[in-house]
Amino acid sequence: MTGRLFLLWMLAVTAGLGACATPPAETAAAVPVPEAQDPRTALIASVPNGSLIFRLKGEHDIQHVQSGMACPLARMAEADRLIRLFVFPNPRDGDDVACDYAFFGGKLTAYATRNTGLTAEAVVGATADFIRGAHPEATPAALDLPAADGLPKITGAVFNIVLDGKPARTKVLVAIKDGWVIKVRATYPTDPAAPAEPLLADLGASLWILPVLQSMPPSARTVLLTD
Repeated sequence: MTGRLFLLWMLAVTAGLGACATPPAETAAAVPVPEAQDPRTALIASVPNGSLIFRLKGEHDIQHVQSGMACPLARMAEADRLIRLFVFPNPRDGDDVACDYAFFGGKLTAYATRNTGLTAEAVVGATADFIRGAHPEATPAALDLPAADGLPKITGAVFNIVLDGKPARTKVLVAIKDGWVIKVRATYPTDPAAPAEPLLADLGASLWILPVLQSMPPSARTVLLTD
């Protein structure tokens, strides 16, 4: 199943298809970027102590210094776009961050949080409780969990919800790697009149966590900011 999902993911990328703290709102607002400025620089400058917590990586990525998690400006051509960074309140700056994307008419957020002894199942359970609290109409849906050699076990949950009066889906995937909780949360419309896009959003959201985990070096657990 994972091999088939990966193939469809790659087809979506090459085709250029359009469009753990408390999660931000389920709709996304972009950080303004001046013309001619590298958008990554503006995104990093938009958060407190951004230059200590994030850095440029290659030509297209922003890397979280402490965990090594890399957030590309886009992963699926026009289907997604990095629009803002988050640094959540924490005794040590950089121990709880997120990269927020516009994603298939909704949003996707990738979180890196220094682990304090939680299991992936506990994080998924807490997020599921949050979703059910925010959406009493939420109903569980089937979920294909991705996996890859050399990566930690991934667990998750997915719910069908109603967002702004329309059908939508919200999904959470979690893994623990090198002392970090990595969580991907995606929420996107599921318009029955356009079934192809929700299918691609489902695949993209399920597979997104794999390159996030692959971007993290084994030594990430040793990177700390000085007080």
